[in-house]
Amino acid sequence: MRQPVLYSQFCDPHSILVINVSGKLRRLFCPFRVKCVKQVMNIPKGSWVIVEEVAMTPKDELIFIISGRPYAHAYFQIFIQF
Repeated sequence: MRQPVLYSQFCDPHSILVINVSGKLRRLFCPFRVKCVKQVMNIPKGSWVIVEEVAMTPKDELIFIISGRPYAHAYFQIFIQF
C-alpha cells in the first residue's frame, strides 16, 4: 500500500532519505514521482510530476528539480510503498 511520506532529508543530488508515518526509513532515488499539493508556478494542484534531481538551499531547505526548474519540496507530497 502506498503511504504518504512523513519526513524527507537530502542525501545527495540523486537521492533522499524518507520516513513514513510508521517510522520506517527508506532511500528514494531519482527520478521519483510526487503529487503537487498546492499550485506552484505552472504546476497545478493535484498533478503528478517527476523529480529529476534534488538539492539544498544555503538555508538547508530541500529543493526538487522538476523539468529543469527548482521548486520547494513543501509544494509536493511523496507517496511510496514501504
